[in-house]
Amino acid sequence: MILIFIGCILALIAGLRYGDRDYLNYLDIYSSVPNLFQGFKTEDIHGEPGYLLLNSMCKTIGLGSLGVFLIMSCSSVALSLNFFRKHTPFFLVATLIYFSHVFMLRDMMQIRAGLAASISLYALPYIEKRKFLPFFLILIAGASMHAGVLILTIAYFIYPVYRKSSRLIGYLVVSGFILGIILKASLIEMLMTAVFNIPAVTVYLADPEYFTSLGLFNVVLLKNLLLLILLLYYKKEIAMSVAYFDVFLLCLVLSIFWLSAFNNFSIFAGRLATYFSNVEHILLPALFFTRINRYILWIVVVLYCLMMFASKFSIFEDLSYIFFL
Repeated sequence: MILIFIGCILALIAGLRYGDRDYLNYLDIYSSVPNLFQGFKTEDIHGEPGYLLLNSMCKTIGLGSLGVFLIMSCSSVALSLNFFRKHTPFFLVATLIYFSHVFMLRDMMQIRAGLAASISLYALPYIEKRKFLPFFLILIAGASMHAGVLILTIAYFIYPVYRKSSRLIGYLVVSGFILGIILKASLIEMLMTAVFNIPAVTVYLADPEYFTSLGLFNVVLLKNLLLLILLLYYKKEIAMSVAYFDVFLLCLVLSIFWLSAFNNFSIFAGRLATYFSNVEHILLPALFFTRINRYILWIVVVLYCLMMFASKFSIFEDLSYIFFL
């Protein structure tokens, strides 16, 4: 009941807000999408087919843009909290981490990426089970909201290599930092425009807000490295208590690799690495299975969440809520 209550509150907070820049972009998408059965080309409107279809359905049955936001927020929050409930007994800790970090960025602003990330969590167990079809179908469902989630296919194909040799962790971390040094902004710009030329990516190259450097020693990357070190040190204890621990650990390593390798292209690094680091909500609470003093862990978790919340609190400056209209 507590989790349901928390979920309802979070869904309403995310679904009833308005006024930020992303919100206005989503309104433009809603106004551009026609009613169902009128026919339109998805390439003419920004957004993945699933998200555009949802907008079209809500417009047809009269739910309006508010219906889109509420359906997106309720779905994303419900899927995330349900996954935490199933995969960690410390689901309140997982929820606290979720609220202070990704909820404020994804579910309140980057709503397509938020729902895609929540859906993708359910694909992760199939990496260990080696069942590609259900894994891929779940990712396709997520990609209908945001195509970036398809990056998780890397984890599926690398996992057998990781199981054969845990040295892969070291190779990925070190190579990520080396690439982060080599891939300067000018080189990334050349590769993205002359070699890969993906419009959904190159569009951000002209915006200094998105095409900027995070730095190889940004707070998120250092935090992930510290978490990785602790998880490796207590791996035997944690692995006995956390199902699919090796899959979650590999995803954390891949998030470190991606965030460091492409640190000079902030949005490309951060937006895609978040699909890997989504496992943080299971892995950080997993430290409660170790010999580390629980009071110390609680203090660390609360301080971390306060720091993450404070760093994103400026998001609320541009926000208002429907019930304040």
